[in-house]
Amino acid sequence: MKPLLSLFAGLLIALPPVLQAHDGHDHEAPELALPVPAVVSGARLSLATPRVELVAVREADGGLSVYADDYASNTPLTGARLQLVVAGRSLQAAELAPGSWQVPAAVLGDEAQPSARFELRGDGWTETLSAALPARPEVAAAGERRSAGDGGGLVLVLLPLIAALMLNGALQRRRTPPQG
Repeated sequence: MKPLLSLFAGLLIALPPVLQAHDGHDHEAPELALPVPAVVSGARLSLATPRVELVAVREADGGLSVYADDYASNTPLTGARLQLVVAGRSLQAAELAPGSWQVPAAVLGDEAQPSARFELRGDGWTETLSAALPARPEVAAAGERRSAGDGGGLVLVLLPLIAALMLNGALQRRRTPPQG
């Protein structure tokens, strides 16, 4: 019993450092947030003209993030305004940064993939691009998906050890004659 208990105690002492390092935690210094993310998530729509390149991203909450830049130089459009026409309604997009706009889900309506017209206006120019908006992305329920580093492996290590301890205890009780 003692060798098995010593092995179990040794494993428990060795496991806490392993448990501290798992997916989703970065212990380095935080980076400064940029006004326009380098990587966007959600369903995307890409449109282009000889002057403008536009990317619309349907976020999980149903809102729409729009990014536009100069097609030739790939620099964000500064001083441009974005008007969005969805289901016959004209919506003014809120500018977050040069070349970046946001349209809240509440003003887009409930239609899954409505047709839309993007009107970009700058100093002396106007570009119009049309397409169906990307569908609202599906969001998995919390706890539905587990990552490999979330402790599931710990159960696979500890379960056989606990079973061995219980079996050893049962064998010890059988070997000991009843007192009485």
